[in-house]
Order: sequence, then structure tokens, then C-alpha cells
Amino acid sequence: MRISILGCGWLGFPLAERFVSEDYRVHGSTVTKDKIALLEPSGIIPFWITLKPEATGDDMQAFLNSETLIVNIPPGRSRDDVYAFHTAQIRNLIEHIEKSPVNFVVFVSSTSVYPKTNKVVTENDAGNPESDSGKALLEVEQMLMNNTHFDATIVRFGGLFGPERPSGRFLAGRKEVPNGSVPVNLVHRDDCIEILVEIIKQDVRNEIFNACCDDHPLRKDFYPEAAAKLGLEPPVFRYEEQSVPASKIISSEKLKKQLGYTFKHSLL
Repeated sequence: MRISILGCGWLGFPLAERFVSEDYRVHGSTVTKDKIALLEPSGIIPFWITLKPEATGDDMQAFLNSETLIVNIPPGRSRDDVYAFHTAQIRNLIEHIEKSPVNFVVFVSSTSVYPKTNKVVTENDAGNPESDSGKALLEVEQMLMNNTHFDATIVRFGGLFGPERPSGRFLAGRKEVPNGSVPVNLVHRDDCIEILVEIIKQDVRNEIFNACCDDHPLRKDFYPEAAAKLGLEPPVFRYEEQSVPASKIISSEKLKKQLGYTFKHSLL
């Protein structure tokens, strides 16, 4: 069983290690040459690959010599041209995939593809994203799902937290924090890894899934408590009048039902 993981960073590296433990032959990419030495001892076959947006570095076809590819390269939100750049990255990647043995692509997306509609949103509610990165992700999803050379499944994760990224640090010590009455949509890295593994193991193709913790506490309730648990100064949220900021609550019911998945981490 061969699998390639494009993007072995904070999420992709432990994901690759997990597949190694399941006796997969794992190709893992990094944009930093120094990280090659970190991948090899874990049994990951390392590749130095950067999409600029054209692929540079090691042999892309050697990296894609697998049946399955997980794409885990988020759009660079700090870029002014994030939409044009990220869509060009994936367009270039698709050209390489079409020449490879890959027949199944799993794309790590984000719940930023949903507008703030003040309601519970399902996988059918994507459209009119507010950020350029969300617009880029929605376009990329469609590019992958519409391609006839391979099957594709999309996983839209909420905000990620976990080891080295505890949620209590996100807003610790900040004052006059806005949007306290907005519910949070977070997911732990452990759950992200298990969900991606289950999609591959169960061979669930041509689907789109949301993935967020079942709990959606308000920001003004959740973040002060999360910071206090770490011994950090809690954030202070701005007093809000009657008007409540626009928000959304991400439903993961489809994923739980179709994969038979139970989230390991909660927020309450």
C-alpha cells in the first residue's frame, strides 16, 4: 500500500507517521530541506517539493508513485494574490497527478468555504466565502472533484488545535477582543489524523465532509477558560450590545454517520 502526503508539517508529519505504523509505504514532502533529516528516521521516504506555483525540487513523478495522494498545503493567507496563487498551485499539481499512478486524492480544506449565515451549515451550504483563501479553497475543491482522471474526497476542517497549539494560547492576554458571542468551530489534530486514516481505510471516495468538534461554545466562554487552564492570562472580550456578529456552526453529522466516527476530543 503506497500513499503520498504533500505537506508534512504540523498535521502532515504525524499523519505520515501514522500511516507508516499501518505498514503503508509513505512518501512525504516538505518545503524545507532541513526537515528531510526529520522525516527519514520515522520511516517516511522524504521529498523536497515546493509549488511556486510550478513544482520545484525533487522528482514530482517519483513522489507521486502511489495509489493515493493526500494534499495538505493550505493557501498562504498573508499573500495578496492568495486566490490566484493557490489555484495555480493546484492546477499545476493536477497536471502531474494525471501523469501518475494516483487514482485517489484526499484534499485537506477548511470551513472558511462557508459564509456566516447565523445557522448550522452542512456540506451543501458552501458558497460565497468571505475571505480570498476561502474562495481559493472552494475553487480548488471543484477542480479536484470535477477531474475525471482520479477520484477525490474533500475534508473541511475547522480551526486546528492540539500539541504545540493549545487553544488556550490563541487569544491569551488580549484585550477588547471582538465577537465574543460567536460560537467556535475547532477540531483537534488527533481527530484530523484519525478521520483522514478512516477515509483511506474505508476507501470513501467522491465525498465532501465537515470535521469539527461536536461542541460549539461561545468565544467569550471558551477562550478565557482555556487560557486559565494553561495558567495564562485570559482574554477580555469587548462588551457587545444587542447586535450579535454574524457566525456559523459547522455540522459534522454526515462524517459521523457515514464513517461511523466518534470524535475523541471535546471542547466542554
